[in-house]
Amino acid sequence: MKRLNISQALKYKMITDEQASQLRCESRRRNRDICQPETFCALSNLSPQVRLWRLVAPVYPGRAKWEYSRAVPGRQFRIDIAFPAEKLAIEVDGWQYHGMRKKDFQRDRIKQNLLVIHGWKILRYFVYEINNQQDNILYQIKTVLTCSNMPGGKK
Repeated sequence: MKRLNISQALKYKMITDEQASQLRCESRRRNRDICQPETFCALSNLSPQVRLWRLVAPVYPGRAKWEYSRAVPGRQFRIDIAFPAEKLAIEVDGWQYHGMRKKDFQRDRIKQNLLVIHGWKILRYFVYEINNQQDNILYQIKTVLTCSNMPGGKK
């Protein structure tokens, strides 16, 4: 699957000028701890991770981080979407992204175990859920974030 940046997606008329402008604006708002979500799948309109980001980011402006890479000291992996203050990791799962090769599946389990050891909570969503169960996803995220912020809540 070939990935395109915003300019390429615009050039191939996969997005409109307005969508490109909005994405660039979103990209500029992010801080240096995160990568830019300027990728599009050539075979679909937007990647599931971008769709999930567009669902979550407006509800939690400034709290949600895109491809956060500072969760475990000394490790280079990234969390698809993270809430660092509450130590909540949100991962997009699916055969296409993590199940085609045994090595990728194993690497994902190692990443998850390290996150848990370092006190992170992890929510994992399949593409079907991202496309069809958005209210449930937002409810689950809100529930975990609420519990994390309660006095005596586990951080």
